Amino acid sequence: MSMESFFTSSFSGKSFIEKSKARVFFYYSLFMYAALAMLILLYSTMPIPPHIARKGFIGAVLIILLVTLSLFALRKGRLTLAVWVYALPTILAVSALRLLNSPGAPETAFSTYIFYMPYLIVFVAVFGNRWQTVCTTAFFFLTNWATWFLVRGVPGEIGTGIHTGIVNSSLGLLTTGIVSVSLINIVDKYISQMRSEADESQRKLERIRAAMEIAHDGVHVGHTLVSESGAMQTAAELIEREIAGIRDEMLSLRSDAERTADANAGVVASTETLSRSTQGYHAITEQASSAVVEMTASIENISAVSSKSGTGIELLSKSVAAGIETAETSAHTIASLTESSEALQEVVAVIGAISSQTNLLAMNAAIEAAHAGESGKGFAVVAEEIRRLAEETATNSKTIEDGLRTFFGKINLAEESNRHIGEAFREIGNAISATRSAFDEISSGMKELAYGTGEINSSVSDVVASSRDMSDSIKKMNSMIADNAGAVGSLREKSASALSRLDSITASFRDILSRAENVRSLGKKSDEVIHDLDESIKAI
Repeated sequence: MSMESFFTSSFSGKSFIEKSKARVFFYYSLFMYAALAMLILLYSTMPIPPHIARKGFIGAVLIILLVTLSLFALRKGRLTLAVWVYALPTILAVSALRLLNSPGAPETAFSTYIFYMPYLIVFVAVFGNRWQTVCTTAFFFLTNWATWFLVRGVPGEIGTGIHTGIVNSSLGLLTTGIVSVSLINIVDKYISQMRSEADESQRKLERIRAAMEIAHDGVHVGHTLVSESGAMQTAAELIEREIAGIRDEMLSLRSDAERTADANAGVVASTETLSRSTQGYHAITEQASSAVVEMTASIENISAVSSKSGTGIELLSKSVAAGIETAETSAHTIASLTESSEALQEVVAVIGAISSQTNLLAMNAAIEAAHAGESGKGFAVVAEEIRRLAEETATNSKTIEDGLRTFFGKINLAEESNRHIGEAFREIGNAISATRSAFDEISSGMKELAYGTGEINSSVSDVVASSRDMSDSIKKMNSMIADNAGAVGSLREKSASALSRLDSITASFRDILSRAENVRSLGKKSDEVIHDLDESIKAI
């Protein structure tokens, strides 16, 4: 540890002014040691009367003692005590010795001790305060005139020197005191100005700190925006996959409708054959006796055709059941899509709220930048850019919300179409059930005809009645088949319409995905801008 640190370490936690005064006082004390040592040396070597030299030696030793005591007070961290331990005894001793020695040695009244007074005034001004400097100057001014009063009657050149000395020394003391007080005033004003500037700098630092906090919030908002955009994109991709699944189901439904139409065509062919056979039955009734063999063959033919028709109806029934199941699956899928769409709408609402919050933060940042004046212009530009990005995000969120509303409408249309498809399939199932009943009746009639072939000749009227019933059944079956064909055609058209709408929905969701990617890109850009702003503020 250095000597300076040893004596001034107690001032490390105090103000700059007090630390500086303590340091200067320490080096002044060292200077006094050197000056007093030089005084003793010069008094010993120069031709000075012994009694005067002894007085000088005693004075120097006493001052060395005072300087030493003041250094101990400085070591304890008490600067004021250190100053006045040295200054007060010195001021009193100089004044007292001057007053005591002047009557006996009037030639020294304005020559020896007078030189200590101005430097003591400056000493008090440097290490004391304003009123202490004024008091010291007034005290020396009064003792100066008291000394003159004691020796004013000395004649000759010494008397002349005394009179001129009182005038010059008084003016010198007053001038030194005034200059010292003025210097104190200048220093105090400078310190006050520096404190004011320090307070202003502190306020600016507080505003910068607040701006940094806003920038940190902006970074968090940017991260949240990117995260929410990614979540929205993931949800949109999931919905797109669901739509692709629905499209596959609708393609399968259209394929089933095609197969149903083909089966229906087979049934139509069978009914035409059955109709021709019925016409043959009328001819057989007219030739009942001679056409028993032909009638038997026709009955066998009808039985075969009925068997084939029953098989076709069974296949058609299975196809219709599969169509109903597919329609129900489509209904469940559309319901799931609706739930996913509602979740997506909530995501869009969150994005809108985030953009509103970002806009509010940008407005606050602009206000703070306006308060900052010239130093906040750069930050105001950045805040305006943040606000513009927030407004663009809100606009994009509105566009996404409008697209979602359109998408919800299309989903509702798809749900309505799917409901109509299910109802159509149920109507087809009912028609097929009726057709199956008709074929059961035909099969029953064929059995009766088979059992009655031995009695055809005696039961021609019964055969005619049976043929009429069969003709009515065939007409009914033809009507059912026509209805079935219409239902299948309607199913085919609705499937095509549903596929077209699904393609439109897919295109809309691809547009949503593109916009979500744009939002994510804007979020990343906003994140980067706010991060750069944060780094710039940290650099400041």
